Amino acid sequence: MANLLNLAIMTVSSAPGTGATIGLSAAATINGTLFLTFAQAGAVNGTVLDYSILDTGASEIGTATYSTTGPSLTGRTPTNSTNSNAAINASAGALIYISPRTQTLPKLDIPNTFTSTNSFPSGAINVAVNSNLGSGVTLKSLVGGGPALAISTSDSPTPSGAGISYLRNAAYAVHAGLDVNNSWLIGGWSDGAGVSRFEVTPAGDGLFTRSLGVGVAASGVSGDVKAITTAKAWVRFNGNAGITTSSSFNVSSVTRTSTGIYVVNFTTAMADTAYMFQISMSSVDSAGTRNGCTSQTYTIATTSLTFQSVSETANGSSISVVATDNSFVNVAIFR
Repeated sequence: MANLLNLAIMTVSSAPGTGATIGLSAAATINGTLFLTFAQAGAVNGTVLDYSILDTGASEIGTATYSTTGPSLTGRTPTNSTNSNAAINASAGALIYISPRTQTLPKLDIPNTFTSTNSFPSGAINVAVNSNLGSGVTLKSLVGGGPALAISTSDSPTPSGAGISYLRNAAYAVHAGLDVNNSWLIGGWSDGAGVSRFEVTPAGDGLFTRSLGVGVAASGVSGDVKAITTAKAWVRFNGNAGITTSSSFNVSSVTRTSTGIYVVNFTTAMADTAYMFQISMSSVDSAGTRNGCTSQTYTIATTSLTFQSVSETANGSSISVVATDNSFVNVAIFR
């Protein structure tokens, strides 16, 4: 690779014409400004330099090797010139100076997709930002499996994921960002064995998934912590003839279809009917005594939950079950 020198401008000692060796005279003075010789600027014997020649009606740029003999430049190799990119017919007294070529200056070329042919060395920090619509950034491999940092974004309508990942052994070790389902993830990215992750879903649920240290075979404990989440919906209401709701979340209305039968309608439907529900209630008799009641489920739907409230009374060896309205009903839905 050619080298560059600061403030180095000299004159040509004798007419080299198109020859491969250019004799050097002294440091040039231009408009009263004295410049440095190549040696004063730091060139030593054998240094490969980028040079330019300015002559009357002609110019040339290329590479050559500095020699302390003369001193001179040897191995003159033009890159571009006014002589169809060949050596110009240089004359004595022409100016020759150190000038960078575009071929020498480094280029920054970051590909949008990293493959095994442009992987990074162990321990490198890799920042890859995709600016193309509809395509994501993938980090295919790390030489030696060292730690790395990958930053990726996607402007696609169906995102391929966006965030920051700290990688180890060519696998996601820690990730913080959005996955393809627009869930915010902190922790393991993949669904492989032994991955721990905290996830906040678009619906606002906070989930701990995969292994969190509870699957200890030696103590006889097995299984993973699957999820810790808040209620999907809840409501407290007075279920007498006129429904009165005290407070609620994700419940649009509660209707009474007949004595003790209530329909809890969800504002936002459940993902499926596999949700868990908890119902507690009580009623008050004519004497002002609060009686315990139980529920009998009629219909579980994604948009609503229908159940019947009944009062159970023991009469000797039998139990009577009577549909009963309740003044204090609590319903909670979990998924």
